[in-house]
Amino acid sequence: MDAVSSASYTTINGTAVGRLRAVADMIQENTDGDLFSIQTSVVYPANGEELIDYAAEEQDENARPELGCC
Repeated sequence: MDAVSSASYTTINGTAVGRLRAVADMIQENTDGDLFSIQTSVVYPANGEELIDYAAEEQDENARPELGCC
């Protein structure tokens, strides 16, 4: 998730980073694992309240967004 469109982000070493990415980076550092980006074809709302509403609708509909590429 990029920091510009992220509903939540933090600043690390002066750089805006999506919180999910920041957590993934910490886990990767501690496990020496590989990171993979999973993206959907859906562009989710950047506004936190709108995102929560959208996510609730997806859950109600048991939606499974198509995965995007590259």
